[in-house]
Amino acid sequence: MSYSLKRELYYAQVLDLYYVHRMPVSRICKIIPVSRKGIYNWIATFALENPEKLSAMKKHPVVPPAISSKSCVPSKKEKALRARICQLEKELREERIRSEAYSTMIDLAESSFNIEIRKKCGAKQ
Repeated sequence: MSYSLKRELYYAQVLDLYYVHRMPVSRICKIIPVSRKGIYNWIATFALENPEKLSAMKKHPVVPPAISSKSCVPSKKEKALRARICQLEKELREERIRSEAYSTMIDLAESSFNIEIRKKCGAKQ
C-alpha cells in the first residue's frame, strides 16, 4: 500500500487517537498499520500546519458519557468490576514492560553473539 493511500485512510484516525484520546504512539502503531516514524511525522506536520486546531483539541479532553442519571452512585457490583479492571490494567502494564524487556534482551543477545534466537518466517524447525 502506498504512503499516500495510507495517509488518506489513516491520517485523521491517528490524529484523533493521539490528540483526543491521548493514546501513546506505540499503541497507535499496533492498531493502525503505519510505522512509528510515519505517525510521528504526521503528528509533527499537523502541529505545524494547524496550531489553532491543536490548541482546541488539547482544551477539550475526552469525557466518557454518563450511563444514566439514575446510576450516580455505583453499586457494589460496579465497584467490584472497576476494582477488577484496575487490577487487570496494572497486570497488563507489568506484562507489557516484561515483554519489552525480553524483546530487548533477545535483540541484544542476537547482535552481541551473532546468532538468531527468534524463529524467522518460513524457517524449518
